[in-house]
Amino acid sequence: MRIRNLLDNRSGDLAVGLESIIDHFFGDEPNMTHSTCWAPRINIVESETSFVLTTELPGVLPEDVSLEMHEGSLTISGEKKLPETPQGSELVKSERRHGQFSRKFGFPVSIEADNISAEFKNGLLIVTLPKSAKDLPRKIEIGVSE
Repeated sequence: MRIRNLLDNRSGDLAVGLESIIDHFFGDEPNMTHSTCWAPRINIVESETSFVLTTELPGVLPEDVSLEMHEGSLTISGEKKLPETPQGSELVKSERRHGQFSRKFGFPVSIEADNISAEFKNGLLIVTLPKSAKDLPRKIEIGVSE
């Protein structure tokens, strides 16, 4: 029944079929045609002075995304809308993830919230979070006594 439907992959792409089975058992079904929650993929890179968080958001409009820094945590939320089906057409299969999403990230050091910047570029949301000057490493001069 349901598993057989997931295994029935008429395109012959075994990887997509297996991913569908795994997603089904872990509650993330890409074959659902109604709105569902999903989580965009994210990378976080740390340098000495900042964190750069890159989020995959292809097909999401910048006005459908919200960023909020609160009590040391960054929340990225929004919605990826399923494109409308042209009049007189019917959606037969949908594997594209869509619906509302929200991700929250804490950081081990203070962030300069007033200096956070964000930009969309080629389907990626790139957020730069500068570390607070008080948490940056400081070189301490050692005095010499005679």
